Amino acid sequence: MLFAASLSVGAQTMDSVQYMQKTAPINEKSKALNTAFAALSENEKADPQKRKELMAAAMELREEKMRYQVQYVRSSPKDIFSARVLRSMTTSDLDTNLIVPLFTALSPEVKASPDGKYLQKAITISQATRIGQMAPVFSQNDANGKLVKLSDFKGKYVLIDFWASWCGPCRKENPNLLKTYKAFNAKGFAVLGVSLDGPGKKADWIAAIEQDGLPWAQVSDLQYWKNEVADLYGIHAIPQNFLIDPQGRIIAKNLRGEKLNEELAKIFPNP
Repeated sequence: MLFAASLSVGAQTMDSVQYMQKTAPINEKSKALNTAFAALSENEKADPQKRKELMAAAMELREEKMRYQVQYVRSSPKDIFSARVLRSMTTSDLDTNLIVPLFTALSPEVKASPDGKYLQKAITISQATRIGQMAPVFSQNDANGKLVKLSDFKGKYVLIDFWASWCGPCRKENPNLLKTYKAFNAKGFAVLGVSLDGPGKKADWIAAIEQDGLPWAQVSDLQYWKNEVADLYGIHAIPQNFLIDPQGRIIAKNLRGEKLNEELAKIFPNP
């Protein structure tokens, strides 16, 4: 999964320096783990046991850092840097059960900071795009300038797929999605691709659609991470997707490969 550019730390306060000193060893261990993974042979990378060990080590480091971040924010609700720390914890699918109580406890001054305002928006979007919520409606142009609306797919199960021509993991997933589309399209399954290609990259976007043989509807405003639909859905990493039911309700998120097939098989059982 590819993420939007990380946030800069900004002004070095005493609190931020202490935070960096505390988390630096964890970050170094994470870098070392990534280096170790990159050095593995292709056979070693494909070894389930080896991957399991590396994933477990990476998760342990992530949880260690998360514990310190939570402790920091809880102990410093009036510290402006707490909003920056909390914001750094929301780069992917936002865990509202964790983030909302921490944000609520921040002082009004911290909430009013740029990072505080960002967090408020992120929380609002996350709550609006939870499973069970009606999918935020939108419209955007396809490559030919034709306006495509989410409401055009009412009555079908539709997967809103956020991707881009430059996103390696997205392109790697496209053959799996294409296979799934062919298996379920005639039964009432559709895909709506939303590309995060940037300004001046229309040709790259179209070429990727053609190269990957994607037959479904595709839209983009060619504004990179500032894509209006991506902003509406709080997208900070790709690939991501949302499965919408015929009434327009979100019923699942981030279903890839076999997980998407399994979900659709429940919806469209064989006769």
